[in-house]
Amino acid sequence: MSSTSYATGNPFLQPAFTHNLECAHSWKDKWISRVQFSVTTDGFSQVPTLKTDTKQQIFTRKNYYTSYSYGLFESYSLKPYPWW
Repeated sequence: MSSTSYATGNPFLQPAFTHNLECAHSWKDKWISRVQFSVTTDGFSQVPTLKTDTKQQIFTRKNYYTSYSYGLFESYSLKPYPWW
């Protein structure tokens, strides 16, 4: 950091947990479909705050978000020639 910014620890920081669910299906070992869902709770990152009297930035890790992720994936395996 520098004389105008520093990082502090957070003794109250909690672990983040991610739960995943995925379902997949294949057809004739060529076509693969997959559906995925994920949720992260108690996500954490650095949060900057500013001390106005000293003009210092303080970076502290905090639990502040929940994240949702989902997706649909399709793939096809193409072998145009037997030797390929």
